[in-house]
Amino acid sequence: MDVNESKIKTGQLSASKIENCPVFTPIKVSDTILEALKFDENINLKPQPFDSGFLSLYLLKFLAGDKNTSSGFADCAIDELYLWDIARVGSNRFVKNVCSAVSRFEQGLDDLGNISKLTLDELTKINTSLRPKKRNYGVRTSGMRAGDPKTNPNAFYCIPPELVMDYMHDYLAFYNNDDKSINKALYALLQFIFIHPFRDGNGRLSRLLLINIVQKKYSFVFASLLAIYLKNIDKKHYHNCMKHYRDGNVQPLKQFYEQAIQWTHKSYKELSGLLSGYEKLVGKNVIKINNIYKQIIVKMPVKSKERLDVSIFQMHGKKGVNVIYINTALLNVLNQFDYYLRFELRTCMLEN
Repeated sequence: MDVNESKIKTGQLSASKIENCPVFTPIKVSDTILEALKFDENINLKPQPFDSGFLSLYLLKFLAGDKNTSSGFADCAIDELYLWDIARVGSNRFVKNVCSAVSRFEQGLDDLGNISKLTLDELTKINTSLRPKKRNYGVRTSGMRAGDPKTNPNAFYCIPPELVMDYMHDYLAFYNNDDKSINKALYALLQFIFIHPFRDGNGRLSRLLLINIVQKKYSFVFASLLAIYLKNIDKKHYHNCMKHYRDGNVQPLKQFYEQAIQWTHKSYKELSGLLSGYEKLVGKNVIKINNIYKQIIVKMPVKSKERLDVSIFQMHGKKGVNVIYINTALLNVLNQFDYYLRFELRTCMLEN
């Protein structure tokens, strides 16, 4: 199978007044991955030294919205996020909106994981549930652009609406095969972008699909970091690689994906190192409540006889019958990693 078999049509769609914006109709995938995009994954992950369940809220805040690290959900303060999600402390509407979006995103990921064979109806339901106002648009019936040609010379129209159903049938056959490689996940992401089957929520849904594949072979943390990179890297560079791909040259896109894997692996190791340091800090300091050192926010009954280590936990205040504590040591791990993540992403943007 050759990328040059892909077809590019240029012209003016009836739904738009923009002339000469390409309409890209890719080859179908049908149970195989484009050979030219394959690369050796060669990823050897060591298990996280510390239970990473508490990380989901932090990681998904980068993925549940439409903006990147320069604006939007990513800028939500970590402590405020966890205080509201766990203890319902705080009244900032923005924080509540972020937590709500993360909850919908997480539920969508759970729903995907529980489906043995994904159908278009099920995908449509998940797409609907990702939005705060559950308006079921269904499969799109009009032309849709990826990028704005006024500001992005590599913008293009996704496949014409009359081909969406046929291409989605082919896409789902590919998605439902037993392959769990990152190669499959990245090509599934690419093909989904070209199809853009829904009027809204395609970006969030494509990230869910990517994570669902990658986490089965690696981990939720690794899959989320990969999705964060792909969402937050310089879009002009990514679109330029896709432009070369549409023109028949797969190498720039392949190199971009390889860079994404290397960055994700590096970030995963950085996070593991920070968590190892926290684990040493906690040491053998164990209390009766299970997993309390694996929580950012802890609710303790006012009359509890348990005493938390003041070098790790700080009391935030009272809420009803509970005293709310913040695990400042674990919060510090997330804040350090947050700084690392943003610095690395911006560095990658400058390099590209």
